[in-house]
Amino acid sequence: MTALRTFSFLLAAAFVTNMASAQTLPQPRNQVSFNVAAEREVANDWTTGSIGTTASGSDPAELASRINKQMTAALALAKQTKGVKVTSGAYNTYPEYGDGNRIIRWQASQDLILESKDVDAVAKLLGKLQGQGLLLR
Repeated sequence: MTALRTFSFLLAAAFVTNMASAQTLPQPRNQVSFNVAAEREVANDWTTGSIGTTASGSDPAELASRINKQMTAALALAKQTKGVKVTSGAYNTYPEYGDGNRIIRWQASQDLILESKDVDAVAKLLGKLQGQGLLLR
């Protein structure tokens, strides 16, 4: 009887295994799968800051002189900071109109662009330039 039980057990196990494999889905055909990875070393962070001045007045020549004087002082201070690239940015002058399309005053602005790998140097320089009356852009 032990041999009969063993045979019955094996037969049942084979039947269950056969049923399980019959219920599995067939392997999909015409399927492609990709797994791609890339790695590249990059340079350290690069910081850019923009700061400038804006003024208004009735005489555009006097206004330009005031803006230029303030930016000349800012450039002199900025160029003393080692490791920071300093360039002058946009300079704009435009009229403001009142009633009857008459010019009532002029607006002028100029920017200064600071670039460096040294984030702390740019931050300290921006603080000094704000102390001279320039505003972050």
